[in-house]
Amino acid sequence: MARLACVRRFALPLVLAGLLSGPCATLWLAGTSHGFRAARLSATNILRRVRPEHTKKLRKAKEALSQDSNLLRAQKRATSQIAACKSAEEVLSVVGSTRPQELNEISLSASITRIAQLQPQNLASQQQQTPTFEALLERLDEYLRNPAVQHVSVASVLWAIAASRENIPEFQKLLPAAVLGLESSVHKMREREITNSIWAVATLHTYVPESRSCLKIDSVCELFAGQPRTFGRIRSVQAVGNALWALGRLRNVAPPRLQEQLEPVLLARCREILACDVFQVDRTVRLSGVARVAWALALLERPDEGILGRVRHFFVESAGTCSGSRLLPFVDVLCALAKLNMTDGGLVEVVAARPWSLKSMRDWDLCALTWSHEALDLQKRFSNFHATLRKEIATRRLNEGHILHSQLGYEEWNTNLDEEGL
Repeated sequence: MARLACVRRFALPLVLAGLLSGPCATLWLAGTSHGFRAARLSATNILRRVRPEHTKKLRKAKEALSQDSNLLRAQKRATSQIAACKSAEEVLSVVGSTRPQELNEISLSASITRIAQLQPQNLASQQQQTPTFEALLERLDEYLRNPAVQHVSVASVLWAIAASRENIPEFQKLLPAAVLGLESSVHKMREREITNSIWAVATLHTYVPESRSCLKIDSVCELFAGQPRTFGRIRSVQAVGNALWALGRLRNVAPPRLQEQLEPVLLARCREILACDVFQVDRTVRLSGVARVAWALALLERPDEGILGRVRHFFVESAGTCSGSRLLPFVDVLCALAKLNMTDGGLVEVVAARPWSLKSMRDWDLCALTWSHEALDLQKRFSNFHATLRKEIATRRLNEGHILHSQLGYEEWNTNLDEEGL
């Protein structure tokens, strides 16, 4: 047994590596009266026993391994540098100054993700025409069309395209390749990647009509419908809210199978997540993430008391610590409850009691707060609060049409104003 163990430890790996052959492949065992013990051979002793040509092979193999390790470290370093950039210009500078072989698909997808996160107000046209920017898009397009593309890269690119749809529409050139990448990698995606991907598809289909021909919405939705287990592993309230919101946006255009397969799974997961104190479980959770759930249920026309009851509870409990811009998620929840004709559960009262910074609110937030609060306060118990809102609306010269259409949502409200000339 000792002899066999020694052979496995020393001889077999060297034979399989092709570094030894013939007599040199045999390592003798030293025996004693008490049994056999393996001869301890250092790397130097092994090299003395191999033929010169095999020594050369070994050295070349070690050099190749060292080069691969150095390249991997360089790629990781480039990705870290890109993630730390503070502007889109800085991202492009890092990409342009890095050797092409040190930029793999992860670092390239991280580049456009970081640019999208920074949300530059229209990337300067001269930057978009630089060889660096064009090469970035070309190499990403090539990676995305490769059947072996990594699922993380596909999800990152889709998210970046959707998130920067207004500021950097040039990213939409990657959409056909990203859809191909989705087809080959969706089955490998984890819950975060698949949530970002379905959110991106729903966002682009809703707000970028010219992208619909590239999205191939029927086949893409079938891809998502085939992954209920992955959606069932979602662990954050923000992610489940985004997935439900995507279902709500796609419900009238997607094949019925998408709703049938995913809606029950996501609703059940949402109940499980909200059953505990989400703010204690995950310190990164914000009220806007919880509000996303309420708005998603309004889109789905699902007055689920089990879910919305918990949402109301979180907002009523949190109201005392909120002021200024932190009160804005309350508008989404109030709108969702009003759209679903559900009771406010005390939320109308706590909202009326908070110090709102009306002057700094967007027009849509002001109109939506006015519409939803008045719709839920049927007994007109908070007429003074309503009068304050109406006074600010009159100051801005907004009218009843603005207030009524606010229930559609921010982007839809703006589109509706343009179409109707309000």
